[in-house]
Formats: sequence, C-alpha cells, structure tokens
Amino acid sequence: MALQWLRKQQDKHGGNGNFGCPRFYGQGIATMACADAYGMTGTPWVSRIAQKGLDFIVETQPDNGGFDYLGARNAHNDTSITGWQIMAIKTCYIVGLDVPANAIEKSKRYLRESINPDGTTGYRGTESANAAMTSVGLLCRVVLGWDKSHPDCKRAAKWLIRKRPDTGDLYYCYYSALAFQQRGGSQWNRWWKQVEPKIRDAQVKSADMNVHGSWNPTTKWGTHAGRVYTTAMSALVLSTPNRFTMLSRQ
Repeated sequence: MALQWLRKQQDKHGGNGNFGCPRFYGQGIATMACADAYGMTGTPWVSRIAQKGLDFIVETQPDNGGFDYLGARNAHNDTSITGWQIMAIKTCYIVGLDVPANAIEKSKRYLRESINPDGTTGYRGTESANAAMTSVGLLCRVVLGWDKSHPDCKRAAKWLIRKRPDTGDLYYCYYSALAFQQRGGSQWNRWWKQVEPKIRDAQVKSADMNVHGSWNPTTKWGTHAGRVYTTAMSALVLSTPNRFTMLSRQ
C-alpha cells in the first residue's frame, strides 16, 4: 500500500520521478525506500518507481554535487539533504538500477569539498562542526568508496567518539550508528552498546493502542516532526545491525 501511494505521487506530478515533496528530503528518502523495496522483492513496477525517483535526483544534481531544500540552489547546498540523495543514489546502484557514473562523481566532489581538517562537516559544507552532519559525511564517504582507514574517515570517527552518542537526537543517532556499522570493528561495537539499550527502553508501553509501540516526540526535531518521525527514526536505528553492507558493488 505504501509503495502504491508513492507511485501515485509520482503520477500526480507528471510521472517524471518527482514525489512532490515540499522539501527535497522526501525525494531522497522515498527513492531510497523504493530502491530498498525493489532490492528485497525484485518487483518490476517497484523498480520503475525507484528509477524515476533516481532520474529526478540526477537531473537536479548540480556540478558541485550538493542539494538544497528545493533540490539544487548552487551555493546554498547543505549536507543534510545531500546525504539522503547520496544514500538514494548508492542504494539504487546496489540493487542494479541505472545510475550514471557522473552522479557518483559529483557526490564525491561534494564530500571532498565539505570536510574540515579535523574530519568534521558542517550543515553547509565546511562551516562549524556539527555532530549529525559529520556522521552524514562519514557514512557517505564510506559507502562511496573511501577506505575505512582513510585519514578523513579516521578523523571523523575519532571526533565522533569524543562527542559520544546522543539518543536525544535521533537524526544524529541514526547516521552515526549506520556510519559505524558500515565501518565495523570495535568502534561500532562500543557505539552500539551505548545506543541500543536507550533506544529500546524508550519505546512506549501503554494500554493506549494509539501510542503503544511508538516513541514519544520529545527528542530533538521530534517536537517539530511528531510521533511518526520519532518512531520511524527509532526503528531505523534499531535495525542498523541488520542493514546490508552498502560497500557492495563499489
């Protein structure tokens, strides 16, 4: 049903791959979800949704590789939205969709140009360090081919280890957990032990079936985005150990 709804959104916007999201966050997230679904089911019509979503991302991507709220606005690209597009591009590549080589090269350009000497990344490129955006940058570099021992990756991981996990910020929690999971090793094991129990224990246990099994929207961004956001992000965090390795088909 969810996939059928997403297909209708594309049709509503001319069938050109645009999911009609008011912010480009949704374009990347929806495309990634459809690509994941195609990878798990092999359903042809799902592949067409994902491919259209990808094509729209690729057509929108500027030479510097970055994206903004409305897609691409040159100097105003930001790491948060760009990260979702890169994840969508790589997921589509992994499941065998048609991903132009220049889409990956442009993405790598953004990542090369958005890192500070200490490995951190800001909301907009190399501006002041931001834990969530540093996690986005680390994850995207790893899945696009930076070796986990690359100095940029090691510096970013070291900075995040000093920063420590923050389960009150699910966006940061999701990207950092996935970044460490993709890198593997002892850092991932230590990070996960600090994250998993707190997320698991925060799940609502209530006689009220309207909220039972959800997560309260009391985290950072949760008060703005609501219970669906906190529940979806918490579920994504908990699923991290089962996430396939996005290094495949480099």
